[in-house]
Amino acid sequence: MLEVPGFPTTVPETAQPVERVSPTGRVLISSPVVVYGWGADQTAFHAQASIITLNTQGGVIELAADVQRGQTILLMNETTKEDCACRVVFVGVERPDGKRKVVFEF
Repeated sequence: MLEVPGFPTTVPETAQPVERVSPTGRVLISSPVVVYGWGADQTAFHAQASIITLNTQGGVIELAADVQRGQTILLMNETTKEDCACRVVFVGVERPDGKRKVVFEF
């Protein structure tokens, strides 16, 4: 069983069904989180996001807030209210809806 601090070991009611687990242990799931951090202008922000994939090293979220590679963010699981500090390792290009894929590691 995949265990990540701050995230349940069972699928919460608000999550979409797990579609598949890859050989590397990556789980495709949609789980709501709140992301806290500091913007480029040094103002604090919090934003709603959804986890797309998750594994023991980190995961991918869709996020509208502007974050930078190397930045520390805090993810709070909306179901359990537990949080986990993470480091941004990749920021994708902004889509027309204002969101981008952000890869993070624990």
